[in-house]
Amino acid sequence: MVRSLLRGDLDDARAQAERSSSPAAEVFLAAIVTSAPGKRPVSDARLEAAVERQRQEANQKLRSWVWILGTIGATAPFVGLFGTVVGIMRAFHQMGVTGQGGFSVVAAGISEALITTAGGIAVAIEAVIVYNSNPVAVAPESRKVQAGFAREDLFTVVLEHFLTDTADHADYVLPATTQLEHWDVHCAYGHTYALINQPAIEPLGECRPNTAIFRALAARLGFDDDCFGDDDETLGHDGLRRRVFNHPG
Repeated sequence: MVRSLLRGDLDDARAQAERSSSPAAEVFLAAIVTSAPGKRPVSDARLEAAVERQRQEANQKLRSWVWILGTIGATAPFVGLFGTVVGIMRAFHQMGVTGQGGFSVVAAGISEALITTAGGIAVAIEAVIVYNSNPVAVAPESRKVQAGFAREDLFTVVLEHFLTDTADHADYVLPATTQLEHWDVHCAYGHTYALINQPAIEPLGECRPNTAIFRALAARLGFDDDCFGDDDETLGHDGLRRRVFNHPG
């Protein structure tokens, strides 16, 4: 849809937005419908108002279900732990009642424990990749963040230049490239320019851009979307075009 917009093909972009169930597509559709050819020209303020209104509606719709996800995520690990304890207790109870041991006696209790444990694990966050950030040092409620990263069952990978506070909790620290070594697009800080960053040197040592790591990870996971075939230069120029398109002034 974005590529259709960049080509100026509003009809194709609108058709794609109408077929999509994505909240982002609804926001795009609001802008397309408001500024559709043949309609009375609209001001930038009116267009922005239409987009903002649709964005707020989409945001509200998404947030209406967040509490369910939060509740499941918060309680499922405890349910799994509770089930594990109950299953083990049942297994030992059977041993006490029968006066015997062996797998046939404790199998039912162990099975119950494993099933509930698996249910708790299914919704738990088991792995995380951190890049372009140092959440242990900068995220709000740092004590909770630090406690989360300190979990023994959490597999953490950090892409970094330095051994930061977050990297201290990592199972693996992968060397990331600097701005001198990769393509990037920079947003504005106090001005209206969008800048493209061209690499001055090849990546040093074993350093790799975040994009290269994500492409390799996507390939191992079996994802074959077109975006994973774009190289960094293509992504950089595409990002710059999107930035300029979104901010035509």
